Amino acid sequence: MNPLLLLPLRWLIPSVLLLFSLMISLVTLFYNIPHAERAIEQEGKRVVVQMASRIQGAINGQFRRNAIEDVRTEVSNLGSDTAILLALLIDDRHQVMAATQYALIGNSAMELLNTEELAQEAESRRHVTGSARIESNHDYISAAYPVTLSIKTGEIRPSRVGVLFIRYDLARIKATTVTALKHEAMVMVGFICLMSAVLWLIFHITVTQRVAQLVASAQAFADGDLTRRSGLTGRDEIAEVGRSFDRMVRVIAEERLNLGESEQRIRAILDNVVDGIISMDATGTVSAFNPAAEKIFGYQASEVIGRNVKCLMPEPYQSEHDGYLKNYRMTGERKIIGIGREVEGLRADGSQVPLELWVVDVVQDNEHLFIGMLRDISERQQVDRMKKEFVSTVSHELRTPLTSIKGSLGLVSGGALGKIPAEARSMVDIAINNSDRLMLLINDLLDIEKIEAGKMDFRIEPINVMAFISDVLSANQGYADEQKVSFKVTHEEPGAMVLGDTVRLTQVMANLISNAAKYSPKSGCIEIAVHRVNGNIEIGVSDHGPGIPEAFRAHIFEKFSQADSSDTRRVGGTGLGLSITRAIIEYHDGKIDYESEVGVGTRFFFQLAEYITVKEGSDEG
Repeated sequence: MNPLLLLPLRWLIPSVLLLFSLMISLVTLFYNIPHAERAIEQEGKRVVVQMASRIQGAINGQFRRNAIEDVRTEVSNLGSDTAILLALLIDDRHQVMAATQYALIGNSAMELLNTEELAQEAESRRHVTGSARIESNHDYISAAYPVTLSIKTGEIRPSRVGVLFIRYDLARIKATTVTALKHEAMVMVGFICLMSAVLWLIFHITVTQRVAQLVASAQAFADGDLTRRSGLTGRDEIAEVGRSFDRMVRVIAEERLNLGESEQRIRAILDNVVDGIISMDATGTVSAFNPAAEKIFGYQASEVIGRNVKCLMPEPYQSEHDGYLKNYRMTGERKIIGIGREVEGLRADGSQVPLELWVVDVVQDNEHLFIGMLRDISERQQVDRMKKEFVSTVSHELRTPLTSIKGSLGLVSGGALGKIPAEARSMVDIAINNSDRLMLLINDLLDIEKIEAGKMDFRIEPINVMAFISDVLSANQGYADEQKVSFKVTHEEPGAMVLGDTVRLTQVMANLISNAAKYSPKSGCIEIAVHRVNGNIEIGVSDHGPGIPEAFRAHIFEKFSQADSSDTRRVGGTGLGLSITRAIIEYHDGKIDYESEVGVGTRFFFQLAEYITVKEGSDEG
């Protein structure tokens, strides 16, 4: 993280401004000094050249007049310029003829000049030309200009040439200039600091104070105070942020209030629902345990919450539970989650209780939350045991004597005991009919029991549908005559084949035909139609009876269900036929449904996959 971001805004802004001003000043200073020094050097060189040229001309004139003292005076006057460190007039024997200091006259130039200056002096004498150059240390400028000491009659080139040498001070001028530049830089720093302070004050009033106010409100909000508001006003961005913050806090306060009320309602529901509800995390640790679960297991919620849910399971499920959860997290394979099933639970007293369990997997923030819903099915299992005992009683204790009674009545009705008086025959016929109804009820009850136990036998084989329909109609013709109805095949599909159990499918058709016959008007017609539908064979049975109310659709295939109407009650029935029919069709991987219009009639239909046979010699593989 940037260290500057660790400072509060009220110190960060002036610190940045001050640092910025110092950087600008230093950059300006370091940039200007070299440029100023170069400018001083150029200007000094120009001044020296101009000065040396002027004095050179004056000395040459004075020598022509043989005014030696005037020459010395001219050179000596150069000492009044503080920038002139040294000025010498050197004759052709390297002796000082004139100088800014009288004591130097008569001395050898070899003792007063350094190597570079001597070389410059010799070059000027040799080429009879002047030069000015900046010394290697850049502290001064040296100038060497030739002067004519005397010209003999007839000389084209003077034989005696002297040199005017000037040493001009740069270091002092540079130091003065740099000092001035530093002073300007300090003035600039002061000005920028003053402007920074003014800007900081403005920023502090308009930004940092208001941001601090907003921060205080945010901290109060983080601490749970939903009554604090920023109170910022204005039309700038900070005021807009403050107003947005206030709106957010107000909305959250309202949502929290609504959430609290919703949580109370949900808690009331969970506390009063009859099913046990347990929630747990991905490791199986219990996080919620409602009162119904307390009643089922005999634990208080505080005794279970925080423990692994396997404490509520008997062996071997208790030992296998952790492995199951791990396997589910790694592979997604479901054994209970999303699939209802019956399990055994372990009560606090060590006893076991049969339960119906549903587990739902909910993902929140990439974390799995499992919610288990349990129902104590002890009473239901007891009812199932009673039902099985009842069915067993019906099968063994009622079916055998009923078969004997029906056989005896058949013998009596057939005249085995002699001719029956007319008055007695009607009573015998009623007894036979009631015996048939009882036998039908017993058979339906046994079929239901077999289906639920998975013990109903099926013999699957190819069936020619149209031949099957013909056999079914022939077998049920007697019942149709008894009900005074007729059969009519309205559509055929020659060659249509399905795979199925002929006996069980005959039972399906008998149920549908008997229902259609019972609800058809006298002299009515029952229509049977066979169609190919999307690769399936559909068999439909239609009647022109009173129809089935739409409100009964959800219950039509349930056990012991009959539409509540006078026509229904008039014809009677066990209420098990359609439930058995649906179970048989579903075993064949088919589907069954109906269409009905009250006052017009009803059509029941089921679909089975068409069986395609391959003829011998065909190229199809």
